[in-house]
Amino acid sequence: TTPGIVELPEAAAQVTAGDSHSAALTVSGKVYLWGNFRDSRGQMGLITAGKAEPEPKLVVSDILQIASGSDHVAMLTAKGDLLTMGCGEQGQLGRLPTRTAPRRACAAAQELLKPTKAYIPKPKGCKTRAFDRVWAAAYATFVRLRETGRLYGCGLNNYHQMGAQAQSSSESGTVISVPQPLTSCDGHRWKLVSGGQHHTLLLSEEGAVFSLGRKEYGRLGLGESAPAGNNDQDKPAP
Repeated sequence: TTPGIVELPEAAAQVTAGDSHSAALTVSGKVYLWGNFRDSRGQMGLITAGKAEPEPKLVVSDILQIASGSDHVAMLTAKGDLLTMGCGEQGQLGRLPTRTAPRRACAAAQELLKPTKAYIPKPKGCKTRAFDRVWAAAYATFVRLRETGRLYGCGLNNYHQMGAQAQSSSESGTVISVPQPLTSCDGHRWKLVSGGQHHTLLLSEEGAVFSLGRKEYGRLGLGESAPAGNNDQDKPAP
């Protein structure tokens, strides 16, 4: 089988893909999506609840960068805001309380399919909350603060793959539902973040590779393979 051409109205600058969706960012900052998002209940739809899209559909403009997780898309606007859409069951959208993240009705499902700004309080000591990079893991979203280079993130943290801690007594730390500063990742300016379901890799601007999350099966590259149940790596390790 040979590759087929996806028809877009202009040249693409970036493409990303998840389990069932694809995305393209054009040179003028427009984002086109096709395919479908899924959650624990099955098909979510892509732009309209319950409906997959076999051809590219324009969803938003004025975007600088995109990233795809398994079933969500994160986008960085020209102003440095984070927009998300798709499945939010593991907190990866960064704009929904855990208790309301699953879709419960058609109206709720439709809201998940709209590119919407994630709520992030203004960092202390910073003039703005603008970000300059966005990355996605399977069930997580990461952004880099433009002013300081600090990494923020939200999403699944059941194996400490985000290096995040619970911020209140009501949070277990398993799901980070609102982007928070990942203080365990301080000390480096990160050039690239790439994540699977249970672990995360970080590339520093100096060219060093760090890993954190689930140790089992040797996925962290730290010279050992810990069986399930052992302590996970909750801070980036070189």
